[in-house]
Amino acid sequence: MPQGPFRPSSASAVILLALMVGVGQISIALYLPSLPSIADALGTTTSHAQLTMTVYFAGFAAAQLMVGPLSDRYGRRPVLLGGVGLYVAASLVCAMAQDIDSLIVARFFQALGACSGQVIGRAIVRDTTTGGADAARLLSVVAMSVSLTPAIAPSIGGQLEGLFGWRSVFVMMALIGAGLLLYSAARLPETNRYLNPGALNIRGMLRSYGALIRDRTFMGHSVAMAFIFGGLFSYQTGSPDILISQLGYSPQVFGLLVLFNVLGFLGGASAARYLADRWTARDMVALSAVCCLAAGIAMAVPAWLGVLSAVSIIAPAVLYMAGMGLAIAPATAGAMRNVPHIAGAASALMGFLQMGFAMLGSLAVSALRPVDPVAMTWVFGVLGALVLLGVFIIPKEASTGQATPESPIPDGDADR
Repeated sequence: MPQGPFRPSSASAVILLALMVGVGQISIALYLPSLPSIADALGTTTSHAQLTMTVYFAGFAAAQLMVGPLSDRYGRRPVLLGGVGLYVAASLVCAMAQDIDSLIVARFFQALGACSGQVIGRAIVRDTTTGGADAARLLSVVAMSVSLTPAIAPSIGGQLEGLFGWRSVFVMMALIGAGLLLYSAARLPETNRYLNPGALNIRGMLRSYGALIRDRTFMGHSVAMAFIFGGLFSYQTGSPDILISQLGYSPQVFGLLVLFNVLGFLGGASAARYLADRWTARDMVALSAVCCLAAGIAMAVPAWLGVLSAVSIIAPAVLYMAGMGLAIAPATAGAMRNVPHIAGAASALMGFLQMGFAMLGSLAVSALRPVDPVAMTWVFGVLGALVLLGVFIIPKEASTGQATPESPIPDGDADR
């Protein structure tokens, strides 16, 4: 095991955190251009192929509720290494799948492994920083790195699919996972100084999650991000069908079109980094909500009027990604600020909400697709509007930057 403290501001630490948090995004974005090809190759419908994404979200969401407490009990390092190992194995099974049902099952196990990086990455930031602006700055740097993943990965995936076929995309995922596994084994020390022997006790877990649910500061920031993720992944589920199957763009061109999304995310993430010491997390989440609301309207209204084009899909998505880039770092830091002693459980519940709403958004698009070919635009619009709900939940006293009394640490955790 590596010796010495983990220095979160070092270049190697930022790269490692970006890989940890980004592997879950890679597993979604990299294969988006291949969805129509997968449906054709495995003899199924587009809606059925989209279930490979929906079940991924379900596994990712559910597993986080256990990964967080596991890392509170046994440490961040062993849980991460075990999870990434499972991810590599499942990615290889995906690459060898001979029918859609086998691919769906393998995607579920792939999600179980991938979620460890996202949960533990956030928990490590909370372990190794003082919270507040310090954590927000680090998360913004990680977010700017990770922002390239959903923007660039479809382009890479489209080229891989065009050159080598859709199976090569899952081989690439396995290679990325193997790189993360080796890098983590070599460079990541244990950062959890508060190993909790009772973290896996069911009553203790329920107390931890109950305390988090009662904390409006945690829930407000988390709910806002959950709706943002729901809208994002409804877009990622439905946009390949609209742009490739309906509008006739090739997988390679689709990958290039979604590169525009990176401009929005980078703009929002840059603004968040600049405003970290000037605005409160609540204020930045509120501005993000306005961006998401405007983006949802801008995509849904043209579709309702019968206007469907690459511009009517991509331009609102760019604005939405700006809102996401603006919110992701301050919302994560704001949610985690008051709960240092249950950081693993807090990270897990936040991730569960995000991927749970991502699953609902993806499932809604898949279920409505046979009835309405542009259902994605409606789902995207509704979830974009609901981001405002999270802002209303966050108490105004959270704007002072001080910990609020609404964050009780459950009995049994406070003495750690």
